[in-house]
Amino acid sequence: FICIEHILYFFFLMIRRPPRSTQSRSSAASDVYKRQGTESTKMGKGEVKSQQQQKAVQKAKSAVRKTKKGVEKRTHKVHYKTRFFRPKTLALQRTPKYKRTVANVIQDKNSLERFKTIIHPLSTEKAMRKLEDENTMSFVVDIGASKPKIREAFVKLYGGKVRKIN
Repeated sequence: FICIEHILYFFFLMIRRPPRSTQSRSSAASDVYKRQGTESTKMGKGEVKSQQQQKAVQKAKSAVRKTKKGVEKRTHKVHYKTRFFRPKTLALQRTPKYKRTVANVIQDKNSLERFKTIIHPLSTEKAMRKLEDENTMSFVVDIGASKPKIREAFVKLYGGKVRKIN
């Protein structure tokens, strides 16, 4: 552990002291410093200190303060409640690139619905015989499609009349 007096003494040894003369201490020192172009301040016992010396003294005092007090350490936050609540973050307002409405979604669904109801025509031997003999087409159809929806999809896709859907 370093004492305050030791630190101050160390810094004073490092700094150049003003020259002494036969005149009174304060007036002679102030004359010398005025000629050199540095400012000086008068201390309690008649000593004159330059700005360099004052800075050194301040540095020494701050070092002493730090050695006495110690560097502050960050401590973790003490939680007094048993449940942790996640802190609220910034919620920005939405800025969409295009307008999303229910009508747009329904319109898009309806436009592609005919391709979803009739998946593909059936091309087995039995289906081909039925096509030739009875003039009847067979299709693989969506499981949730109703007869009117199948009729509508067939008319849109193939453009023919539907006699009966079985």
